[in-house]
Amino acid sequence: MNSVLINGVPVQLHASFRRNVADAAGIEAEQIELTIIIRGRMPNKQFVQHVSGEQFRLDFQELSGVVTILATLADHVSVASGEGEAVIYRHDLSFRETPASAKERHAAKAVSQPPPEPIRLPTPMVRRPAEPEYSDDAINADAQAWGAAIRQLKTTPAVAVVREEPLPQADLVAIESVLTNLRIDALIDQLDAAGLVRRGAIDENFRTLVERRFVAEAIPLVGEKVARRALRDME
Repeated sequence: MNSVLINGVPVQLHASFRRNVADAAGIEAEQIELTIIIRGRMPNKQFVQHVSGEQFRLDFQELSGVVTILATLADHVSVASGEGEAVIYRHDLSFRETPASAKERHAAKAVSQPPPEPIRLPTPMVRRPAEPEYSDDAINADAQAWGAAIRQLKTTPAVAVVREEPLPQADLVAIESVLTNLRIDALIDQLDAAGLVRRGAIDENFRTLVERRFVAEAIPLVGEKVARRALRDME
């Protein structure tokens, strides 16, 4: 989930996590945790005012379509780093779906799913087989074939099927970051081959941006100590 509508306003997400939590009546409700990065004091002030209500409507995209829930803000933690207009704010929000919204969503889902079709088994036709005629040669050949098959079963090791656990959220984010870097490299190669952009100019501009902005933008994510160490490792 890359973005979400909060009361109709699109918000870009830095990270997200969803799970179902059952209430006292046994109804499963959505609990959605969002991490949002905002740059600048004025945009942050507007965002804080936007999430200061008591109830929120969240709209987000799934494979089956757009999902809409009504939720309350269970927890909100914010951290700021930097100075002046370059200050960066990180907001960690936890939304809990209301019981009424969960009941309505489950009811709509049950109505939209068609009932399963009954399984129709064909009527078997029983035929009495004719008595086969066996000869000594056929019996010897069948015995040899069955013996070879049994020996093969005894010598073939059984292979256990291992079900892999789904990747954790941190690994998925890291994989997506690598894929994004590869996609950007492919784009730069195409532009360089077409003579539109020089790769050397991009590298120089990238180094300049790293020196100016890397530490400030990495502190909300990994902390100042790790950010400055990473910068030293890149020098």
